[in-house]
Amino acid sequence: MQQRHYVPNPDARALSTNNSRTNAEIFPNIDSSIFSKYIAGIEETLDNRNYSLVLAVCHGDPEQEFLAARQLLGMAAEAFIFSGAAHLDELTETLTLRQVPYVFTSIWDAESPTPTIGYVNFEIAANIGAISRRERAPPAGNHPRSFG
Repeated sequence: MQQRHYVPNPDARALSTNNSRTNAEIFPNIDSSIFSKYIAGIEETLDNRNYSLVLAVCHGDPEQEFLAARQLLGMAAEAFIFSGAAHLDELTETLTLRQVPYVFTSIWDAESPTPTIGYVNFEIAANIGAISRRERAPPAGNHPRSFG
């Protein structure tokens, strides 16, 4: 008989499997509407892999970010996503010591020992400039204003 009202206990599962299947993301803020699409994308990706997402907001305060991370570690978060590059050394030291994977988003630093996911603004600007120049250039060939 199928029990329709049964809900697995995540604490019991985490104890028996040593796996909470929970990832955490700590945002500096969620004031921008872009975050809703970003969160939805992460949540969909994690859900497809049977992971859950827990969110926290630190209001741009690195100390509050560290405290939130400690609380989420206490809830058995297995991996973290952080935004930006400004974080307390104590945060990265704690996660490294506990062997908890983490990534920084909204920043790209090929030299960073921490994985980063972001973009390179000067390359984007160069590409936009190149596209803009192509759009303003007259087409080649028989153009009404070409003489020859």
